[in-house]
Amino acid sequence: MTRWVTGSPSRVTVPGTDGSILLEKNAVTEPPSSSRTNSRPSTSSMPKSRTLSSRTGFLWRFPSPEHQVEFFTRCYGPANRAVATLAADLATGLKAEMLDVVKRFNVSGDHTLVLRMDYLEEVIHKPATP
Repeated sequence: MTRWVTGSPSRVTVPGTDGSILLEKNAVTEPPSSSRTNSRPSTSSMPKSRTLSSRTGFLWRFPSPEHQVEFFTRCYGPANRAVATLAADLATGLKAEMLDVVKRFNVSGDHTLVLRMDYLEEVIHKPATP
């Protein structure tokens, strides 16, 4: 979970991790108060389910760190839109920051890029309904 940030940061550190998130815009504002709610649906009539969690990972390979940044800025929607909406000098700065981040997490040991991607897989087994 990350926190809402006001002002104009270019990076938000996620508490409890060593990673960082690059923001698409220079300012992130508080969500509308109408989106915050403390009410939860009643679970008394819901059947019990079983949840299995496992940490899963894979190695994501690219020919070079520069190739990964170019791929993301051309093909990955959020990065593509962020670069497209920025002025040329800011877009260049964003690409440079993206390059610094991937180089920091590169585990290849040579000129290629290998990123270890870990994620939590949640499998929910819903009981059969009669």
